[in-house]
Amino acid sequence: MNSVLSLEDLSRKEFYKEADEYIRSIGIKFREKAVIKQAMYDKIINYLSNQCLSNCDARFISWCRTSFIIQSIGPKFLLCDIKNKKPVLVYESMYDVYKRSHIDTAHGGRDKCLDYLSMNYSWYSRRLLQIFIKNCSSCQKRKPVVKPMLSKPIIALEHLPNETQQIDNNNEEKLIVSTSGQSNTNIDSRHNMFRTTARANYLKNQNKRQKLYDEHMKKIAESYKNGDLVGISISKIDRTNCDPKIMPCIIEKRSNNTNMITYHLICPYGRLLTTFPVHQLIPMAGVKPTELQNINFETLPTVSLVEASKMFARGNSTATCDCKTKCIAKTCPCRRASVACSTKCHAKRGKCKNIEE
Repeated sequence: MNSVLSLEDLSRKEFYKEADEYIRSIGIKFREKAVIKQAMYDKIINYLSNQCLSNCDARFISWCRTSFIIQSIGPKFLLCDIKNKKPVLVYESMYDVYKRSHIDTAHGGRDKCLDYLSMNYSWYSRRLLQIFIKNCSSCQKRKPVVKPMLSKPIIALEHLPNETQQIDNNNEEKLIVSTSGQSNTNIDSRHNMFRTTARANYLKNQNKRQKLYDEHMKKIAESYKNGDLVGISISKIDRTNCDPKIMPCIIEKRSNNTNMITYHLICPYGRLLTTFPVHQLIPMAGVKPTELQNINFETLPTVSLVEASKMFARGNSTATCDCKTKCIAKTCPCRRASVACSTKCHAKRGKCKNIEE
């Protein structure tokens, strides 16, 4: 329980750290009113409840009158927006409200959370909501995995066209008809010259793009440091459709033994046996999981990527069932393995009771 609370506190601290950086980055004119903090909240209520403060200027008074109203709930006052009559979301409560909206929408994206917030609150920040969703550890494990670009394209020069054909935009072949008294020798030599020029331009363009790609990968590799949180894609063979797609890891060290820069990673179950190039690493934001904090590197076991992926995805179990009942008894392989049924189990039958809540 203490580890969960400490992880929650770290997530809250990271959220408000990035939120403060964003507020400091906007203009001074809009910085004070970008969010409503608790001190500003109390100051507005004191003025609108006829407890006018002597240090309020005319501009602040006009802003309070045209933007807010107060509603009395027993002995307390609630500050609401004057247009939609909904309560104002205070900056100090944004983390808890954003978390509740994100969970109630089944870890929905920005638009679903905004719809949830718009029905209950006013003066919420769209940008701060994006910061919260970006740092959600559950969403990062299930975000879509983009396939990386090939490190070097395959070019078969011997398969480039060498036949004397012309193809127009409609992919229809034009026949080259030789008239009497003319020879196709000049046409063939001219076509060979065009093909040679096209081949040289193609290789030149490929080398240019390869250079840009290598520089981009080098820049990304220099941004990674030891101890950074990254992710490794889990193969579809080692997981089901309901399991996480990305396994969080931390970088142990970097090796430059070959022409390609590779990284040694540590997963929640030990040190991975293989090394990974930079294009296979998925950047992850937020707080490190509890399993990757305070690691004793001397006693870490060595595991393969397949073993670690199976343990992370389904708890070292790949059981599936084809039960015709509700998967309540121990006769169900998934229930016996203490794992929830997935989409690979009895897909055509419903009413399963062995599901994740």
